[in-house]
Amino acid sequence: MEQTEQGKNSIEIFSGEDQEPILTKYANNLLIDKEYAISFIDNLILSTISPTLPEEIDFVDATSLFAEISASGIKLSYEDGETENIDPKSYNFLHLIPIISTWLFFEYPDIYKPYFFKNNFNLLTKIADTFGIELPEVPLKRYKDKRLLYYVDFCKAFAVFQDANHLTSAELCAFLYDFAPAYLSQSAPAEEEPAAAHTSMVDWRRQRRWRFSVFRQCQTCGDFVLARQ
Repeated sequence: MEQTEQGKNSIEIFSGEDQEPILTKYANNLLIDKEYAISFIDNLILSTISPTLPEEIDFVDATSLFAEISASGIKLSYEDGETENIDPKSYNFLHLIPIISTWLFFEYPDIYKPYFFKNNFNLLTKIADTFGIELPEVPLKRYKDKRLLYYVDFCKAFAVFQDANHLTSAELCAFLYDFAPAYLSQSAPAEEEPAAAHTSMVDWRRQRRWRFSVFRQCQTCGDFVLARQ
């Protein structure tokens, strides 16, 4: 996989062990204080004692784990002996989904992905429509529990795309939060885009085998481009 410097930087951010650059660059529209979010995620990573996190999980386990979190919450135990319950009866877990999803991404990056579309679901649907990704139906607003569990369905949908295109988890996140929004925001029609670094034609809407490529000199559509082999 080839990228420009910004593309490489985006992948490195999602490959790292520090959540601060992720939140700084990609979660600044979520109406959550960044320092609060960083501290919260650190506590989740270092101090969670319930639910028990297995070493490895598949999507069956991931669904059960997230259902347990959404129903029973999260219990933390700190070094000083104090404990804290993150109870869904006291906390709005829909509001916290960017924090919880980022925590779970650090725990199981091949399963869970950060979810930063809470305030911009329209962008997610545009990405899905443009790149042929089938999203599950979103539950109605009055079904808050089901809307929270939609997060796992989101992860499943993009896992299919990740596997089909042989992407790492970091590459998928870079695609989702860096390349795809940049591509959608550019105004130049496809036929006027500069030639890609290889000779295959760019085909944005067909669900084929894709791979990342670099425009030799791309000033209109972002840092790397998906091109059909």
